[in-house]
Amino acid sequence: MRIPMRTFLPIALALVMASRACADDEAEARAIIDKAVQAVGGEAKLSAARAYTQKVSGKFHGPGGVVAFTGEWAVSLPDRLRQATDSESEGMKFHTVRVIDGDKGWLRVNNTVVELDKDALAAEREQMYAAWVASLLPLKEKDFVLAPPEKSQVGERPAVVVKVTHKEHGPVSLFFDAEKAWLLKAEFGVKRANTEVVQEILYDDYQDADGLKRPRKTTVRRDRKVLVEAEVTDFKPLDKPDPKRFEKP
Repeated sequence: MRIPMRTFLPIALALVMASRACADDEAEARAIIDKAVQAVGGEAKLSAARAYTQKVSGKFHGPGGVVAFTGEWAVSLPDRLRQATDSESEGMKFHTVRVIDGDKGWLRVNNTVVELDKDALAAEREQMYAAWVASLLPLKEKDFVLAPPEKSQVGERPAVVVKVTHKEHGPVSLFFDAEKAWLLKAEFGVKRANTEVVQEILYDDYQDADGLKRPRKTTVRRDRKVLVEAEVTDFKPLDKPDPKRFEKP
């Protein structure tokens, strides 16, 4: 069946206009990401901090109440993590080590070590992916799709939010300070007991660390309830992270 020219032209014009609108929206989103990268020190500084160690102190808000902890974490994005923490609850001391090494993961509590099962590992890897997205540099790659930016708010701060999607992962929404362009929050879904819950990581108190601005304080909320409050006391980029850090604890 032949489509009359008077019918075809409006359809073709509409498709062209829609394509241009999508391109403009993505360009606007990428401009926000570029501004955020520059606001924290630039691409070179971010790239140099792809792997790092940091000392932390904070509080874990669990079913049994609030537990204080201290620890040292080693991170090599996008898929390696070692979190060693010390805490005390009801007179008992706990030394906990959580390790993610690609498609393997372990949890050690004092002298007991267990390998993470498939579901637990998948949830940990999705959180690692969200942290990788929040580092901003991966968003230069074409595999990531950026939705049109929208106005939002984080606490009392005006913000702009960009939703990031990838064919192999769930969406991550990034909330940027409307004025300073710093990342204020990352929001994504994680699975817990066969149910997906909303997890938020809030970033605050940006400080200079050798030319790179990093949030000194982070708060993790799950289903809008505070889960972890952490403060970084020492941050050090790693040129070549030792693979032994991420071996079975």
